[in-house]
Amino acid sequence: MGVYYFDNPAQERDLYEEIYNRQIKYKRTRDSVNAMDAARASSISKLYPNFSPDVISAMTLLKVKPESEVLAEVSQRIQEHNQRSILAKVGSGFKAGIRLGLLGLEDAYRSWVDRPINSFIASTFGDQKESLTFQDAYAQSGKSTVRNAINQLRSGQRVNLGQGFLPNSDLFDPSNPNSKFFEEYQYMVKKGMSPDKATQHINNYLGDPITEVDRRMQEESGMFTVKNRISGESTPISLGRSVANLVMEEGSRGYNTMSGIIDAGKIMFLDPANYFGLTARHLTKSRRMLNPSPELVKSIS
Repeated sequence: MGVYYFDNPAQERDLYEEIYNRQIKYKRTRDSVNAMDAARASSISKLYPNFSPDVISAMTLLKVKPESEVLAEVSQRIQEHNQRSILAKVGSGFKAGIRLGLLGLEDAYRSWVDRPINSFIASTFGDQKESLTFQDAYAQSGKSTVRNAINQLRSGQRVNLGQGFLPNSDLFDPSNPNSKFFEEYQYMVKKGMSPDKATQHINNYLGDPITEVDRRMQEESGMFTVKNRISGESTPISLGRSVANLVMEEGSRGYNTMSGIIDAGKIMFLDPANYFGLTARHLTKSRRMLNPSPELVKSIS
């Protein structure tokens, strides 16, 4: 039989201490139960079959009689809780179905519309056009979130698509007190674990943020930029900028307006997930927002 140790001695000590205390508590409980308590527990279990063993044990140790009215009240509360749990499971399944459907629609848009367009622009007009082919650009433009999700399911890994209607992977941010598992993070750090290691543990539990990985690949690759003819600065590639650049002078009011409208229209009308998002946004707080491009903001300000 193998022996396993924690990386943090304080955690290992706390675990052994908890096991020891539980053993003492179990022994005391076992020694305090007599034949009358056993008969009382048997009667309670027959009268209230929805009671768990823990509830029966607690009521027995408290010397509650089977005919007591408090047992009927506890039974009713357990039944109400179970009904809410069933509804919650059905609601979670409904959310998961919509989330997977929207994931497929967004993946189709990214794979067949957004990524091919940006890859063509990068290999034809981008800063790296001399050494970048369309195939190379497309390979670095993102990853299929549906394919990644299927591969993770097959390998038994946790699929991180968030909890709402819209597919949005959870990613722990230790600097944000509103982040999921922030209290658990504080507890682990308080117990002696380093902040980086605690963050890694939480993100490992959440799973690979596949939606964020796909969305960030173009930005992080450094291949999807085009140089501004006026400022000389490189800006992220977009369909709106490329089309407006063919007919208008960069930086002009018309250029900013045209590029902004085209980019917003591409997302609104070519991404099928938005048609469902208009309905789903009323069912969830984590709405999918259309952020206007910097050019459009500049033109109307």
